[in-house]
Amino acid sequence: MRNYSRLVCPKCKEKLVRKGGSLYCANGHCYDVAASGYVNLAAGPKSSADSGDSKEMTAARHRIMSLGYYDGLLGKVCKSVSGFSPRFIVDCGAGEGRFARALAEAFPDADVAGTDLAKAAVNVASRTVKNAVFAVANSNALPYADGTADVALCAFAPVFPKEIYRILRTGGGFLRITPGARHLYGLKEKLYEKPYLNEEAEDVPEGFTLKEVLRAEYPFTVKGEDVHALIQMTPYFYRTAAEALERVGAEKELTTELAFRIDVFLKNKKVETLRARK
Repeated sequence: MRNYSRLVCPKCKEKLVRKGGSLYCANGHCYDVAASGYVNLAAGPKSSADSGDSKEMTAARHRIMSLGYYDGLLGKVCKSVSGFSPRFIVDCGAGEGRFARALAEAFPDADVAGTDLAKAAVNVASRTVKNAVFAVANSNALPYADGTADVALCAFAPVFPKEIYRILRTGGGFLRITPGARHLYGLKEKLYEKPYLNEEAEDVPEGFTLKEVLRAEYPFTVKGEDVHALIQMTPYFYRTAAEALERVGAEKELTTELAFRIDVFLKNKKVETLRARK
């Protein structure tokens, strides 16, 4: 059952209420609910259908996710989230909804919401995760009221700490999920003559305290057409010479390391943030 009551109007910040096939605020602003269940709350030039991941990248990611690509990572994420006894969880940059799905299954009594600018990805997420509410929205303008979320996460997507700080309750958790140094290193060894390690972010966003750094690292093997799908879901697909993509994509089997880093932050009290600025 989807609970749309957590959403607020992007124009006036009033609570949205569902009436029939649309959402309305007290000031009469109206947003239609798509057949799959999501709502478009984006505004401005970045709200076009071409924003975010393409349909092809979304389809490739959805295919690889079904093979358990994130399973080891999702287990650690859900365990960390459980420490916050969540009633409301927000996935910023939710993509095709794999994290939201895991969280909705792990916390059936919580409201789970996801946002992304890619309409194709949001449509897939809403179609496949029936007990979460997805919206087309910019992560820099999240459609939720101040201090209402218990946990917010951002996985492999642009991070806007001030906006995450705004929607979190004091003491709430922010999970920043990024590639580890050796993430997909086996794939890069195939694609490039000189493969490189990923740089890892070490900063702590203003207003937050670092609670812990978790890691999920394990091998992953794809076969047949899934080799090409794995390449297509990564940024390397757009940064690599066509000859190398064709050569590696034609391989019958490919094994690579998966390495994920989870930074778990706590939202500080406002008084602590103010003191830190003096």
